[in-house]
Amino acid sequence: MELPLSVLPYTLFMTGKLGVSLCPEHASSTSRLLDHAEDALYQAAREGGNAVRIHAVDTPPSAHSESIIARQIVDAIPNGELKLRDQPLGSARDGHVVGMEALLRWQSPTLGMLVPERFMRTAERLGIIVQIGTWVLVGALKQARMWRDQGFDDFTIAVNVSTLQLLRPNFFAEVISTKAR
Repeated sequence: MELPLSVLPYTLFMTGKLGVSLCPEHASSTSRLLDHAEDALYQAAREGGNAVRIHAVDTPPSAHSESIIARQIVDAIPNGELKLRDQPLGSARDGHVVGMEALLRWQSPTLGMLVPERFMRTAERLGIIVQIGTWVLVGALKQARMWRDQGFDDFTIAVNVSTLQLLRPNFFAEVISTKAR
């Protein structure tokens, strides 16, 4: 993480953060382990730079609750709270950056920055997962156009798609239509 990444004509300086929780010391269920790891990750992010934080057993329970998420996620798109973060995709052959993966994040007004694992099941349950997926697709394609306009013609953008969105009969037509816009 110390070395800069050259994506001509840019030089990117990256940092890494890691939040850790242990089973069975911190929790035995997957969801609680993820909550604790995410809390540790937030602590690492607040400290800045490269950081690894392990969940402290005496940390109070996470404020992440499904009821808060359910109340707030419905307004995430209109309020501009969803964000895309680019993660470089490297070639296994030569290590060069060949594209980016568009990673969804939600900047919740009360819960802070959340990864999709924290809110996607709730979004599916509320029936807004397709809206969120469309927002991601449109944003990723805009980013791809921006990279292409800057001279990266052979540059790929990867997105994660919800199963519910992928199973829609018109999904591929929507992708092609969105790309054409």
